[in-house]
Amino acid sequence: MSASSSLSPRCMFRIADERCVHPTLNGDTDDARCAACPKYKGRMRGLGDAVAAVTRATGIDAAARTVERVTGKPCGCDKRRAALNAAVPFPDESKKES
Repeated sequence: MSASSSLSPRCMFRIADERCVHPTLNGDTDDARCAACPKYKGRMRGLGDAVAAVTRATGIDAAARTVERVTGKPCGCDKRRAALNAAVPFPDESKKES
């Protein structure tokens, strides 16, 4: 799957020719990887992004990352975000016909 099919116009790693320049992906992106990207800053794609916004606003995400660093065990936040986005996607208003 090409990077251009999954990258949001507002994704901070998307460049003009539609390539992903995420430092750890080396341009190898797909919908699942973009959905799980913790650096995604585009429109809310689904319930996972809404939950991530609430946890960020309340400081829960910072607490989870601290526990992750201390215990050495991943919190699973990024996978949970991707799973919730896939399970409950929000409609893409930009794709609606006029």
